[in-house]
Amino acid sequence: MDWPPLLESEETLLWESKPAPRCYTFRNWRRTILGLLLLTLAIYWEITGLGLPTGFGPALLGWFLLPLFAAGLWFSVGHYILARREWENVFYGASNRRLLVQRGLIQSRRRSLDLDKVSGYRLHPHGQHLADVQVFVAHEKKSLTFHCIEHPEQLTAILEKAMAEHEPPTFATSSEKPE
Repeated sequence: MDWPPLLESEETLLWESKPAPRCYTFRNWRRTILGLLLLTLAIYWEITGLGLPTGFGPALLGWFLLPLFAAGLWFSVGHYILARREWENVFYGASNRRLLVQRGLIQSRRRSLDLDKVSGYRLHPHGQHLADVQVFVAHEKKSLTFHCIEHPEQLTAILEKAMAEHEPPTFATSSEKPE
């Protein structure tokens, strides 16, 4: 990935990565269970439904089941094909000012998040050295997720340092009552 055109003046790239291909492709594997259920239902309904005499005719019944069949195909195998094709265009980076994510299948979509706004992160481990890192912004419903990062401790070290540098000052309060 060619990062310099995306970086601002005096911004340096500290970390860059690409998601692990198998993890990124199969990260939504739970959809497959729904897809196989829908596909099985559509095929069963098609086989048993075509043998029934109806006033509408078997052709209309076949068109009626097409959306169910298409949804079953999408959820069982289609989302894997899309994820694998998208993986080629997914890049992650962290500079001294921002977190950067580029992804997209046909058209690249870029998202960034200023490091001084980061309030926390959540690690979703997939293995010993593989995890999703979800970064949060304080007082906003905004987050940025880095899927299937190998050695996420490199990114979390940058996040920890940024949160320590931009931590708001705390003021000591006295619990004594004035006399």
